[in-house]
Amino acid sequence: MPKIRSLLVLLTALGAGLSGGVALAHGAHKAEHGGVVRIVGDLTMELVVQADGVELYLKEEADEVPSAGLSGTVVVTSEGQRAEGKLVPAGGNRLVAKGLKVAPGSRVAVQVTLDDGVSKVGTNFAIK
Repeated sequence: MPKIRSLLVLLTALGAGLSGGVALAHGAHKAEHGGVVRIVGDLTMELVVQADGVELYLKEEADEVPSAGLSGTVVVTSEGQRAEGKLVPAGGNRLVAKGLKVAPGSRVAVQVTLDDGVSKVGTNFAIK
């Protein structure tokens, strides 16, 4: 029994070490523009709330994903109300959607259509 317990402890420690290494392999995922960050696969999405809409910044690993050729939608839900906007390229790795009011407590769903025109990636953000 002690050998089995020792083996389980060793396997648990090894598993924890490996999973920690995987998490570190993708690097730090901190907000570079003061927004909220979500990770979808290898893609980092940062949503920044502006007075007249939202900005979405995209990175894959450490590289910026050019916004040219991308499009998408944003759905803002707040206090039972729903508003939708279109994401359009705004240079660099930034997409913008204008004309949206995003209040604290809002939920923001984002879906980006990649430059092949077919593949889509999306996530949800909770705004504090």
